Amino acid sequence: MKALLTVTILFLLALGACTRRPPSRIVKLAEESGAGPLANVSIVEMRVWLRDHPQVATRVDALCAPLRANAPAAWPQTTEGRLCLAARAIEAERQPRRNPDHAGFLPGWK
Repeated sequence: MKALLTVTILFLLALGACTRRPPSRIVKLAEESGAGPLANVSIVEMRVWLRDHPQVATRVDALCAPLRANAPAAWPQTTEGRLCLAARAIEAERQPRRNPDHAGFLPGWK
């Protein structure tokens, strides 16, 4: 009887450890926009898809901005974190770069 109780408790603890987080609204937005299930997708594949869908990348980046400030250390390994990093990279690519030819002379140069 005691062994059965111990096995039952261990089984319930194991089930409790296997909790699954509900997908965030950011992940849902991308999945509903046609990205498909993103749980096992790499950041490179996310960037490829977001590059083809710049409107979604802009929306995802805007939703991720407040989360980035207080993100825990393990956040980049989550689906939401990888998606936010991919969207930020796509938005950074789209920003025009400053032309160094128009920078003028730097001090000390002859």
